[in-house]
Amino acid sequence: QQEHALERSLLAELSLAVEEYRSGNADAVQRFIEIADRFRQHLIGHIQKEDSLLFRMAEDLLDDDAKNELMRNLTQTSVEEQDAPHQSGWRSIRLTGMPSAS
Repeated sequence: QQEHALERSLLAELSLAVEEYRSGNADAVQRFIEIADRFRQHLIGHIQKEDSLLFRMAEDLLDDDAKNELMRNLTQTSVEEQDAPHQSGWRSIRLTGMPSAS
């Protein structure tokens, strides 16, 4: 729960940096990049932690039929995501007025 509160806080900071940039504060670009990197690092750790817990729980709680069905669903979802044009995700986020990070 603390981790989710941190995520909300970082998102609020990102939003504020965007608004500051739109208001003419050029330093907000660097602030945005630093906050985005903190958010990225936090999410990687958070997802790894949840994955390790959830997979261990699934292994302990689910019978073989349920595990097989879960794997089929996860595999299907993964294939659908690879086949679909990416309309979401951090790489497709475009912030009006923000310079590209080339």
